[in-house]
Amino acid sequence: MIDLNVTPKKMLIAVDALQDSALLELAASLARSQGAQLTALFIEDINLFHLAGLPFATEVDRVTSAELKFDADRVGSASARRIQRIRQQLEELAKQSELTISLTVVRGHYLAEAMAAAATMDLLLLDRPRGNRSLAIKKISVKKFSPPVWVIYDGAEGSERALKLAIDIAISQKSGLNIILQRQSDNGIAEMEQQAKVLLAGSNLASHFFIQSSRSYDSIMQYVLERGCSIVVLRADRSDPESSQSAASLFADRLGCPVLLVA
Repeated sequence: MIDLNVTPKKMLIAVDALQDSALLELAASLARSQGAQLTALFIEDINLFHLAGLPFATEVDRVTSAELKFDADRVGSASARRIQRIRQQLEELAKQSELTISLTVVRGHYLAEAMAAAATMDLLLLDRPRGNRSLAIKKISVKKFSPPVWVIYDGAEGSERALKLAIDIAISQKSGLNIILQRQSDNGIAEMEQQAKVLLAGSNLASHFFIQSSRSYDSIMQYVLERGCSIVVLRADRSDPESSQSAASLFADRLGCPVLLVA
């Protein structure tokens, strides 16, 4: 992602199926508030096309239990219908938000393609993978309140911007904010907490702090699972892009939580 000292100008939302309207509306709201151009990237699952090329591939109709040939033509037609539905959603969203929203289609692996396309973007919004959506929706519906926004703050360049955006999102969603302080040194936690509290001043948000002592995030997983998650806001580490991809994969893929990466 590019390094800008001004308001972000380019935002990407990566999709691989019919989108939840709430996430699209969040993308539009962020793009509008940040003065950003919004691009949607639809990623066709290349594994489905590879599977469709196998001579023995079949699928079972959920209604009739009949076995159907799983071929490339049927997969391609289904993908085209999804793209058309997403295009219609985006057109309606563009009218409501008065934004210009473009759509790009690629074929590949969701996270890899999204991260590659985000190389020139200032903001990247990742949806939770298709397999995790029903689980995440179930969690949210059980709660009597909006799941919290999570943000990782380490005091590094870009981290303050990520925290400010997390605060704005939590305010707009009327949810709590959970701040993960990622340890840089043994004596840096108190200073980072104080910096975060300065940014929180006047927001009236219910906020909680958690200390992360390594980049594995294993100690955070149980906290997120117990408290729920509406979105995680992360700083994109330009010096170590693999760590950004690893963190995004953890929250989006393993925990079923949308992720906003901030340059």
